[in-house]
Amino acid sequence: MRCDAEMMRQLIDENSRGKKRTASEVLRAINKFESKKTKDINAHFFKVELIGINKENEDLLDTKKIREYLSFVAPAPYQNTFHYREKVKKHAKEIAYHIDEYSITLDGEPIFKKYTTILKKADNSKIDEVFDVVFKDFRDENGNLIAWMWVGLTQFKQAIPKINQMRGLRLRKENIQIGGEDALQKLFKEDRGNSYFVGEVFAVAKDLIPNSQRDYFNENPTRAYFEKLLRRFFNEELHKIYYDGSAVNSAYKKIDAYKVKEAEFVEKDKKGSFVSKEYRTIEYEKVQVAKKQAENAQIIIVKTKEKADGIFAKVIERIEKEHPQEPVSTTPSAGPPKPARPVRRTDKLSAYNRDERKLISKIFDIIISATDSKTAEMIISKIEDGLS
Repeated sequence: MRCDAEMMRQLIDENSRGKKRTASEVLRAINKFESKKTKDINAHFFKVELIGINKENEDLLDTKKIREYLSFVAPAPYQNTFHYREKVKKHAKEIAYHIDEYSITLDGEPIFKKYTTILKKADNSKIDEVFDVVFKDFRDENGNLIAWMWVGLTQFKQAIPKINQMRGLRLRKENIQIGGEDALQKLFKEDRGNSYFVGEVFAVAKDLIPNSQRDYFNENPTRAYFEKLLRRFFNEELHKIYYDGSAVNSAYKKIDAYKVKEAEFVEKDKKGSFVSKEYRTIEYEKVQVAKKQAENAQIIIVKTKEKADGIFAKVIERIEKEHPQEPVSTTPSAGPPKPARPVRRTDKLSAYNRDERKLISKIFDIIISATDSKTAEMIISKIEDGLS
């Protein structure tokens, strides 16, 4: 088959000027067919050649962009590094749904759906991972399957960065993607909701018909019912998962921050690193503030766990595995503990007399009052190195 794009544009222009043609007339005018005999009846294939590409459409010649596009839009199989592909296929089989998959190659290399289990930041470092997939079937009042979906479970630490091509719940009909990664975003109560998830929604109902732009479905009662079912699941189940998951992760960060701050205080105390008693008291008070935040965070975790069920219970269980720790003590502190040794950081500058060490100590106090603890420690350490 040969399709004459120039002729098609000409006919479109003529149509805009009032010269009307039927769809059959247009197709007959722009398409030409020919066939060749082959002895190998299994040698079924077709080849597409794009001739005379306009300059504004030269992206069609960018192999990398074409591969990335096909890896999610085309009905390709999952790549073998996606560990849950068999689980997805098993569920499809259980509900009597066949996932259409075709062998597609570009420059001789096969195309696969680029799903993986690792989620990364822009700097390519790992931030989270898909540890399981769960399923949801959407049926009408008579039990007929309207659509079904799989969604990847993570710890929901944050919205998935754009560098992860697979992010978002993608809409598919007959395993061909409809629209982009944000086709279903409007069904979430928050715009950010869709960016917390990885997964696919397979539209099944025959009346869910892609529009001419293939960016969504034609408007009809089936589409309205489809949206109603998805909107309910997204906003009653998925919203709770990423919202509460984010809250629990934030709570554990506060507990971890307290543990670090407490350990740093104890270490400095052992080494006699505090410049003065006053500075030691200030740092101890910071530890107590962090402790109070950790106690409140612990309450949030307990309350969230109490109401966790279904899918979210799995998420909570996974988060807890990454944060094995003893509960934060809620016993009120009577005050700063006695220092392990005299708090005279300048004592180690033994090459200087008492008055000189007092002057150095005052300089250290000024540095501490003028900047944050981390910067002050760095400057003081540099001074100590220079004076030693």
